[in-house]
Amino acid sequence: MKKNIVKILIVLFLCFIEVNSLNAQSLIDLEKRYEQLNSQYEKESNIRDSLKNIFSIKTEQIDAEKKMKNPDNDKIVDLMAGSVSISKKIDDQNKKINRFEKDLENVKQQLHKLYTSQVDSLEYLKKTGKEDENKLDEEIFLVTEKNLLVAPRIPSLSFNPEKILKIDLNKTKDVKEKALYKEYLNNALNEVNKLLEKVSLQSSEVDQVVTLQTKTKKFLEEAELESNVIIQNQRNNASDKNLVPNFNEGTGVTQSRDLASNVQTYQLILRQLDIEQLSKTNLKWEISSDNVYMNLDVKEYQKLLKEVKKRLQEFKLVLANKIGSAK
Repeated sequence: MKKNIVKILIVLFLCFIEVNSLNAQSLIDLEKRYEQLNSQYEKESNIRDSLKNIFSIKTEQIDAEKKMKNPDNDKIVDLMAGSVSISKKIDDQNKKINRFEKDLENVKQQLHKLYTSQVDSLEYLKKTGKEDENKLDEEIFLVTEKNLLVAPRIPSLSFNPEKILKIDLNKTKDVKEKALYKEYLNNALNEVNKLLEKVSLQSSEVDQVVTLQTKTKKFLEEAELESNVIIQNQRNNASDKNLVPNFNEGTGVTQSRDLASNVQTYQLILRQLDIEQLSKTNLKWEISSDNVYMNLDVKEYQKLLKEVKKRLQEFKLVLANKIGSAK
C-alpha cells in the first residue's frame, strides 16, 4: 500500500515538473510571438502613416490647383486619381493593421493568464517559507510588471453619463418609455460593474508593483551590496519610472503602447464622468495619441487608477439609486 502511494506521489511530481516545463516553454514562445507581432504592427503602422502624409499632400495640391485663376483640369484629374489609389492602399493597410491588433490581443490574453498563474505560484512559494523571500519578491515584481503591460484593453464608456444623470424614472409616466429607460440604466450599471472589475484588478497589480519596488529598494539599501548587485539596484530604480518588460533587449518602447493606450482610455473615462474633476486629481501627466511611447511613472499610474476607480464607484451609486428609487 505504501509503495503504491510513493509511486503515485512520484508520478504526480513528474507531471508537475512536466507541466511547469511546458508552461515555461509556452511562455517563451508567446513572448517571442508578442515581440514579432509588435514589430510587424509598428512597421505596418509606419507605412500607413506615410501613405496618409502622401494623401494629405495630394489633397492640398488639389485644393491649391482648384483655387487657381485658370486651374489645370487634367492635373486635377491626375491628382484625384492618385488620391483614390492611395486611399485604397490606406484602407488595405488599415485592414492589415486590424488583423495584427486582433492577433496581439489574443497573445496578450494568453500571456496575461500565464503571468497571473506564475504570480500565484510564486505567492504560494512565499507562504511555504522554503524559498528566499526577497528573491521571490523580485520575481513577483518582474512578472507583475510584465502582466500590467499585457492587461486587456480597456473600453471607454459606451453611454453618455450626462444623459444618464438627467433620467428620472419617477417623472416618466409612459410605461413603455419607463421600461426602456430602466433597461438603459441597467445596461449602464452592468457596464460600469465590468469596468470596475478590470480597473480594480489593474489597480491591485500596480499596488503590488509599488509595494515590491519599495521593499526591494529598502532591502538593497540596508544590505550594502557589492558593486555588481548595486548595478541591479540602479536598474530597479530606473524601473520606478519606466514600466517596460524585459522580453528582449531594446524592445521596451514598442511594448509600452498597450499600457499607454489604456492610460488614454482612463483619462477619457474621467472626462466622460466629470470633465471638471480631472483638473482636481493632481495628475502630473497626460498622454496624447501622438506621444504614446513616453516613460510611464508607476506611482502616477497608480494615482490615475485610484481616481478612475473612485469616480466609477460614485457613478455606480448614482445608477443604483436611480434604478432602486423608481416607483
